[in-house]
Amino acid sequence: LCRPAADLGDGDAEYMLEDLKDMTVWLCGPMRALFIHRIQNCQIYSGPVKGSMLIEDVRNCSVMVAAHQIRIHAAIETDFYLQVRSNPIVEHCSGVRVAPYEMYYTGLQRHRREAGLSDSNDLWQQVHDFGWLRATASPNWSVLPAGKRK
Repeated sequence: LCRPAADLGDGDAEYMLEDLKDMTVWLCGPMRALFIHRIQNCQIYSGPVKGSMLIEDVRNCSVMVAAHQIRIHAAIETDFYLQVRSNPIVEHCSGVRVAPYEMYYTGLQRHRREAGLSDSNDLWQQVHDFGWLRATASPNWSVLPAGKRK
C-alpha cells in the first residue's frame, strides 16, 4: 500500500492502520496523527506526524516514523526508526529496538519543517519504559546497531 503526499492532503488528517499482516505500507506525506493497532510482519514507512502517534500490539515489524510524541504498547520483536520531539514511551514491550529515522521521499524535508521536526530536537534514543522502574537499563528495548539498520 502506498499513499503519496497528494493523497494525504494538507496534513490535517488522522490515519489508522489496523489488523494488517505481511504488508508494506508507505505514507509519503504529513498527517496530524497516526494510530497503528494489531499488525504483524509488516513494514511501515511514514512521513511526519504533526501530533501524536500510538502504536499497540505489533509483532515482528519495522516502523519508521517522525512525530512529536510516540507511545508504543505491547510491541514484540519490532524495530522502530524514530524522530521524535519528546521521549518515546514503551510499555509492556519486549525485543524492541530503536534507531534514527532514515526515510526519504521528495518533499520530506519541507514536511518535517512544517511539522516542527528538526534534527536538533530528536530524542529517538531517550526511551522511557513505563514497565521498568529500576535504575538499571530496561531489558525491553535497545538501540539497533548501525550495521543491522535498513
